[in-house]
Amino acid sequence: MCNAGGFTFPGFWTVRGRDLNCIRRCLVREDAKERRKQDDTSPNQCDDKKCLSDTVIDKYHVTCYTECGVSSDRYPGVNPPWLPFNPNQDNGSLRR
Repeated sequence: MCNAGGFTFPGFWTVRGRDLNCIRRCLVREDAKERRKQDDTSPNQCDDKKCLSDTVIDKYHVTCYTECGVSSDRYPGVNPPWLPFNPNQDNGSLRR
């Protein structure tokens, strides 16, 4: 979503380019910060030891949107309930 966000994701349609770039820079910074804080005892939601929890990801997205002057209401969350197929959720018969 982030690379082409202004064109493809409705939540970004009216967000200025400089604000999108601010969000992108902030997300890279905050993601790196969270990965440095994580250690081998942190609970993971995937097999990769560096996988961050959805809660952590959602938290730093809200931080970045706010820091860049964009309403955090525009951020749908890691697993938005309206997404018809989401590989991060159990989609019943869609999963094999």
